[in-house]
Amino acid sequence: MGIQVANWNTEQAEFQQETDALVELKKELNVLIISTKARALAYQRATDAGKRSLVFIDSQKTAEKIAEIVSSILCMHHNGRI
Repeated sequence: MGIQVANWNTEQAEFQQETDALVELKKELNVLIISTKARALAYQRATDAGKRSLVFIDSQKTAEKIAEIVSSILCMHHNGRI
């Protein structure tokens, strides 16, 4: 009977250690998940900003082209070609 109680105590202690380890692992995983989500959001924001920058750059090129066309038209009009 004494050996059975000692075995039960040992099993309970091992079970408690395993449970404690799993609880700590769960906490660590939750922290990592939060950190990963924050990083993913930062990357998404950087990507979005980059895309907006490209659109802006393209719109500037378009504005420059329009200005060149208008300038050419005005020049042709001034020179009597229109």
